[in-house]
Amino acid sequence: MKDGSNARRASHPGARRGAFRRNFSRRENDNPSVSPPRCTQEPPKPVSAAPQFLAIMEAARRAGVHLGVSSAFRTHAEQVRLYALYRSGRGNKAARPGYSNHQMGLSVDLGNTGGDGRRNVRWLKQNAARFGFYNDVRGEPWHWTYKR
Repeated sequence: MKDGSNARRASHPGARRGAFRRNFSRRENDNPSVSPPRCTQEPPKPVSAAPQFLAIMEAARRAGVHLGVSSAFRTHAEQVRLYALYRSGRGNKAARPGYSNHQMGLSVDLGNTGGDGRRNVRWLKQNAARFGFYNDVRGEPWHWTYKR
């Protein structure tokens, strides 16, 4: 009390002894005759990019374009490793673990987009949106994400 910290706490409206404990433990559904609210919406359906990616690969093949995959789904452990390399300056750009579209199975990195692969990038820019894929990372022509 000499340092004034207790005086400040006492002036707060909820500072009565035990008030925090009572308010914190109070639940709205303590009354057994009141049923908890129910969710009326169905849970979201999982999104899978695989069928659309197979479709875009087939369309590209028919157009004479070969799309080679260098990276797709990543586990949490792999994303942690890649992010640590990025943060240390020894790796490519990588999203924080838990925020990566690769971890969610929505992004794919193509391995043949530079040099002779520029034709592939042109084809993707003209056709990928029909399949729901977008190049959403500036400066990374190899990175394509499913967004439907």
